[in-house]
Amino acid sequence: MAAAWFVMCLRLFEALKKRFPEKYKEMGSPKLFRDNDMSETIKLIKFLFKKEWRGLGDSEVSNLGAFMLWFFVAYIVLLLIMFSLVLWESRHALGFV
Repeated sequence: MAAAWFVMCLRLFEALKKRFPEKYKEMGSPKLFRDNDMSETIKLIKFLFKKEWRGLGDSEVSNLGAFMLWFFVAYIVLLLIMFSLVLWESRHALGFV
């Protein structure tokens, strides 16, 4: 799942850089790995949750943004479920229940 997320981020960043350079700069000119800091990640998450891609009028960016939002939420939910299951099993294995 992480590899898919990185590919989607790369596609989004490239589309923004080429077609919406002002939005790309506003987001801190994000890169996938090099010189990436937490503020750029927060700007990406805000871009997705505020659905800012809608205002750009680009169907590719809109479709990608909508899918990335869905993917991010699903990823977090699955991560929380897995974490809960590990805690549940460890409690039983250690005899706390």
